Amino acid sequence: VTGTAAMVPIYLMLYELNLLDKQFAVVLVLSGGLLPAAVFMLKDFVDGIPRSYEESARVFGASPGQILRHIALPLIRPGMATVGVWAVVQVWGNFLIPFILLSDPNKQPAAVVMYTFYDTGGQPNFALISTFALVYSVPVVVLYLIVNKRYGFSFQGGIKG
Repeated sequence: VTGTAAMVPIYLMLYELNLLDKQFAVVLVLSGGLLPAAVFMLKDFVDGIPRSYEESARVFGASPGQILRHIALPLIRPGMATVGVWAVVQVWGNFLIPFILLSDPNKQPAAVVMYTFYDTGGQPNFALISTFALVYSVPVVVLYLIVNKRYGFSFQGGIKG
């Protein structure tokens, strides 16, 4: 079921729990939607760790916590960064869930606030929208640059030389 199709039962459930117009409800809904995909993405990174690394560490007397901290986490750190950037971008640009669940304008995120830059006739204020869009995109670009510098992601074609 897509997120859009699930919004009616989610709205009714949050109404019954008296969580409408609360930012906590938005956090719950977005977390519940992103968590399964994040787990599946990270599973591929974890499955890529050779079993021999864990076995070698056990031979040398490492505890499960040490194996996790010193072997597994450093190897899956790029995967965690990828999932982190993906989750931030998904949440940052989400319009529908906060628009439906938050009616107080002071609680609405920037993606919903941009919707108010149209007059009652539906005419956009292009100067305001373009300026806001530029400022709104800065945190995502900065996050990408930080992660790119740390992990050196590169977008290349499928042909290897």
